[in-house]
Amino acid sequence: IFISAAETVEDTDKFQGGNIPRVLVDEAQTLSPKVLERIPAIVRGPRGVYHPQIIYLANPNGPGQRWLKQRFITPVRNHLPRHGNVQHDDWIHPLTGDTHKILDHWRFKTKQIIDGEAIWRYMETWLTRTWMNPTFNYREYEANLRSALKDNPTLARQWIENDWDVSAGEFFEELSNAIE
Repeated sequence: IFISAAETVEDTDKFQGGNIPRVLVDEAQTLSPKVLERIPAIVRGPRGVYHPQIIYLANPNGPGQRWLKQRFITPVRNHLPRHGNVQHDDWIHPLTGDTHKILDHWRFKTKQIIDGEAIWRYMETWLTRTWMNPTFNYREYEANLRSALKDNPTLARQWIENDWDVSAGEFFEELSNAIE
């Protein structure tokens, strides 16, 4: 296990040539799109031994929000009619006993042709909610967030409801949605 930070594109240079088959990027929304675009270039592994994998953990809000939404949220929504959601039974929170239905979970594969060879990429996207974390009482957490963010309803929607469609600070939000 190798743990490091990368705030700038230059920081990612230290990973080059490392045969790193699996990368976990925590709080990916805090990174710039240029750093996020560089990460796939460092993920590789011996053929047939490891399936290279990148796992992005992110919340809406931050410099990388638009890049992450365009890369992961919008494509799964576009594939939904053809491939559908992954079906799940009701999920019962271990601390509160509340029952929830998981609706925003997609799996699909895409084909990309590189130098005449078909490369299949598998994508799985979860749009999680605060209640999906089994290690804490989400009701208390949501109440704390609502109290702390009472003057910022956009951020509250982003963090509590995992709403990638609201953006803070975008002057022409309807124009940016039309472009996507």
